[in-house]
Amino acid sequence: MHAANDPAFGEAISNRLAELAALSDEPGRLTRLYLSPAHRRAIDLVSYWMRDAGMSVRLDPLASVVGGYDARDGGCSAPILTACAMPAGSMGRSAWSPRLRW
Repeated sequence: MHAANDPAFGEAISNRLAELAALSDEPGRLTRLYLSPAHRRAIDLVSYWMRDAGMSVRLDPLASVVGGYDARDGGCSAPILTACAMPAGSMGRSAWSPRLRW
């Protein structure tokens, strides 16, 4: 993994966003319909990235990816990252917005 101030880190993030944006139900456009094959591929890709980062991963009842690190101390909460694998309208590839919860 790259340090956040390393230019390669930004490039790696940009490459992942491009990879995610390529998963579409319509050639030449970013269209990912709920529970479509492209949605499933996006879920699988984001889940893979989270597992590769050492997170435990699950889908919530609405098919949003939920990943988190297991708390080492039973009394501590661990951060949880949720990711919706659906583009939001015409916002395109920049619309993927992970949310961090404690």
